[in-house]
Amino acid sequence: MFEKGFITEVERLKNMNNMYLELPAMRSIGYRQIWEFIEGKYNFIILKEKILSATRNLAKKQKVWLRKYKDAFWLDAYNPKILDMILYLLQSNITESWKKNYNI
Repeated sequence: MFEKGFITEVERLKNMNNMYLELPAMRSIGYRQIWEFIEGKYNFIILKEKILSATRNLAKKQKVWLRKYKDAFWLDAYNPKILDMILYLLQSNITESWKKNYNI
């Protein structure tokens, strides 16, 4: 993300008159940390650590939130047959839904 110009993007946003750190958009992972890095609050190594930490924290929150969905179907993103699995699930759920809703 750094090689793709993330720091430059945040610099440009920071230089805009209507952008400030307290905006909801600046809550996205990386933006606040890079903004503070640009202001000299910490070095690049600390910046990367802060972004990694924020990413981990978000992942933990998401896992806790997802626990309430007991009937969720989890897929392994690394499974080479994942697209086939997704298509099968979509087709079977659509078929069941149609049968239920249209008395087929």
